[in-house]
Amino acid sequence: QNKIRKIKRDEWINLKVKKWRRNSWIEFIASILVFSIVILSILYYYNWSISEASKYIIQLKSNIIISGIFSLAIFIFSAITLNTLVGKYRNHSNIQNYIKGLEIPEEYLELKNDK
Repeated sequence: QNKIRKIKRDEWINLKVKKWRRNSWIEFIASILVFSIVILSILYYYNWSISEASKYIIQLKSNIIISGIFSLAIFIFSAITLNTLVGKYRNHSNIQNYIKGLEIPEEYLELKNDK
């Protein structure tokens, strides 16, 4: 009985960890999509001319407000999004702490009097 419960408990924990990690993947993909849409929009606006688009981007970099927004977006992506994603796969203490914090349902807990 306890062996079956352990298998079910491990499956339940793995499912919860996958859901926990999926949120970071959604954040990562959304960031990449926003970046891609901005770049593709600029290219489309300049008739797919990379030289004209790069001139426009250089012009945008001189604008302090746009440059600040771009720097903030890159900071959020690299410091928060990537760090969160890496932490949920490579930081084993982070993963173990998440698992410890899960409230395991009664039907998956180990029975006390198993023979």
